[in-house]
Amino acid sequence: MSSRHRANHNQGRILSLLSLLLLMLLPLARSFSRQAVVFRHSGRMTSISGTAATTTTAAATARRSLSVVSMSSTASSPPPPHADTTPKDNNNNNSSPDKKKAHNQNLQVSNTGGLRRLPVVRQPQELLNKAHKEAKWVKPDLKMKNIRNRARKHGAETLNSFTNILCIPLRDTVKGYQAELRRLHPFERVVADLTVRARQKKDGLTLNLVLEDIHEARKMVRETGVDWIAKVKSAETAREAGTFLEEGLAAVTELF
Repeated sequence: MSSRHRANHNQGRILSLLSLLLLMLLPLARSFSRQAVVFRHSGRMTSISGTAATTTTAAATARRSLSVVSMSSTASSPPPPHADTTPKDNNNNNSSPDKKKAHNQNLQVSNTGGLRRLPVVRQPQELLNKAHKEAKWVKPDLKMKNIRNRARKHGAETLNSFTNILCIPLRDTVKGYQAELRRLHPFERVVADLTVRARQKKDGLTLNLVLEDIHEARKMVRETGVDWIAKVKSAETAREAGTFLEEGLAAVTELF
């Protein structure tokens, strides 16, 4: 006997036992409902007719529970071997265009919120402070025995970290604005266009021009940093490498 048939057999035994228990409780409930025993205790009258009513209610609840359990067991029983359980969809061909249209509308509505996804533009002084702080965390490689090579490596890594802290946020800002403005919701596109036009009337600068200027400034900062990194790597002494490091940091800071 398979496990599924065994489960159905056990469920049938449980239902029969519950039915037998219900048949035993019903006469008892009727007898309680017909006889109300009243007695005196400390000057108060107490009746157990409420108990009879409670028993009757419990019997009715048990009867309803048995009907629900029997219905669920009938629904969970396996279908006949030759029964066709494949659901029939008569309106499949007719409803597919409507489903596609509703899906496209949901996609269009879900594209809102693009203005909140625009990158946050940080202040230049905030970026400079962060770059100087991160550059101080770059430590020299004490495993290198040659002092000159150690100074070269430390200066190059420091300038590279300093330049990256300044350039990466600018790159992310330009790419983020370009990507989000292309896929804005139509309503948000109108809002963004009105905002840009109002700013253009005030300052005479378009958004595309500002983004291009930021991109060019980032390239200039990167090129300056690379040039000073090359000078540090070609330093003849450790002292000269340290001097080039300080001059490179000052040059990038002034350019930024």
